[in-house]
Amino acid sequence: MQATEKNPTNGVGFLATLLKEVPYAIAVFDRQMRYIAYSHRWLEEYNLGNQELTGNSHYDIFTEISTEWRNIHQKCLAGESLSRSDDPFPRLDGSVDYVSWKLVPWRDCDGGICGIIMFTSVSTSQVVTEKQLHQYERDLQVLLQTTRAVPWRMNVSTETFTSMGSQLESVVGYPEDSWTDLTTWLSHIHPDDRERVASIIRDAMTGSDHDFEYRVITPSNDGVWIRSVVSPIRDDNDTIVAIAGLCIDINEQKLTEQKLRLSEKQYRSVIALSGDGFWLSDINGTLLEVNDAYAKLSGYSNDELVGMHISELDVFDAPEAVARQNENIIKNGSCLFETKHRKKNGELWDVEISASYIDNQGGQFCVFARDITERKRTQEELRLIAMVFNNTSEGIVITNPQGTIIDVNEAYCEITGYSRNEMLGEKPSKIKSDKHDKEFYKQMWSSLLDDGYWVGEIWDRRKNGEVFPKWLNINAVNDEEGKLSHYVGIFSDISSLKNIESELEYMAYHDHLTGLPNRLLFMDRVENEIKHCHRNGFQCAILFLDIDRFKLINDSLGHSAGDALLIEVSKRIKANLRENDTVARMGGDEFTILLSNIGGSDAAAVVAKNIMKQIMLPFTLHGEELRLGSSI
Repeated sequence: MQATEKNPTNGVGFLATLLKEVPYAIAVFDRQMRYIAYSHRWLEEYNLGNQELTGNSHYDIFTEISTEWRNIHQKCLAGESLSRSDDPFPRLDGSVDYVSWKLVPWRDCDGGICGIIMFTSVSTSQVVTEKQLHQYERDLQVLLQTTRAVPWRMNVSTETFTSMGSQLESVVGYPEDSWTDLTTWLSHIHPDDRERVASIIRDAMTGSDHDFEYRVITPSNDGVWIRSVVSPIRDDNDTIVAIAGLCIDINEQKLTEQKLRLSEKQYRSVIALSGDGFWLSDINGTLLEVNDAYAKLSGYSNDELVGMHISELDVFDAPEAVARQNENIIKNGSCLFETKHRKKNGELWDVEISASYIDNQGGQFCVFARDITERKRTQEELRLIAMVFNNTSEGIVITNPQGTIIDVNEAYCEITGYSRNEMLGEKPSKIKSDKHDKEFYKQMWSSLLDDGYWVGEIWDRRKNGEVFPKWLNINAVNDEEGKLSHYVGIFSDISSLKNIESELEYMAYHDHLTGLPNRLLFMDRVENEIKHCHRNGFQCAILFLDIDRFKLINDSLGHSAGDALLIEVSKRIKANLRENDTVARMGGDEFTILLSNIGGSDAAAVVAKNIMKQIMLPFTLHGEELRLGSSI
């Protein structure tokens, strides 16, 4: 039986919650690249619908995986952690996405690699060992060595004692001269034993030898166990004239035996009722006795197990290894370790062995075997959770039911700028910004308490004071009794996404060449300005401007020259407008101008003339001077 490292722990619906809620794709594979676990996001990112991937090969799901990817998988299985950003990845529909990925080895308790964790993101008995009858047997040996005996002799014809040992009083409490005859003797014997003893004595008087036990009632009314050995005495004519015997005090021995029987009964009861397996083996490892629990755990019957060698059950241990392990148990008296056993059907199961050596009948091993398969599975799940927790790029924060932080991962620290020690014992509100009012947080907590989760965008503040947006998912985690045990928050820094959104919004309302408002934004401002004028009695003006002979310039000098000219024209127009006026490029060489709160048509005409004058000034393009005209 080979010892392995012990690492007991507690826990579990946590992994499913974590994988379910991570906002990116994660999958766990065994060494054959078969799926062990995966997130919902994995199915979404790779258009896998509601497929059940567990047990299926990654290469069967993605049949077009390149040799390069297969080599990457093998490197990870050899112990390397690998990552890459913006890697082209073909989808099932033939399109190509750019994937950032990270692969880390998945290791077992012994450090062996049992698979891969892949993260991607598109542009994670009481054994009480008992020594059977240990002290009682030694006590019994001492008692037998110190036995007290009372010799006596009785005349068979008169049934009177002709001699009685002086130890009678010390053994049963009666003076030696008080037992005068058989009747007196029998009167002091326990009523339940009296008739049997009388019969034995009568039989001894006819010539039989006897060795028997009975109880004597002492003067204090206690019962004392006596063992008597009786033999007939014959004269020269071979006539039985007397019987002689010994009254041996065995009271302590009897009490010890009763205790032994009770101890044995209790011990057998514990073994029989225990959910843990038990066996007794000889010094060589051959099973002498097993309980029903081990028979049930192993799939063998009790009769099949008795006589088997432990090496036939233990996966790791050959007979030579069993012998070494047994020597270790004998040396230390006991040993606790973990190993694997094989059931009758070939299935392996994890077992914790608690073995003790008994110096009895040539040496025996008393062994309790506990099924720890579920505990080992939980350990692996917790190990996997730890790997996900420490390797994900998303920030994770765990609090107790009162909202006090009990753990954060490295990504949390990288995103917020705070160290783990700075956050432990704090409230998540330590990093809140001023962008949300009390009602926002009130609704968040209402959702958490009523629904058990909250999902949404929230702005927090980094340690350096920078306010940043994040997408946060908070879940309430309950224990086995359904009581709240933790809150788990997982978030992504969406600053870059917000920047992209701002850029897209800007592009939707602005001309990509000049940066001026486009038709959509211009019309929106015109509509708002007209409403403003109606409310306040103001006037506004709209000017339409186009460049004279722009097509000729564009065709002769090229589009790049035309673009440069349009940019310069837009600058000159803006230079002649107020801050609250708007100039927009409608397309080509056409511009529109909104003059807010203008004094009238004359004032608008002045602005128009100034713009036209500015446009008529020479333009320098590619070292040459150009003059333009415009129409408003």
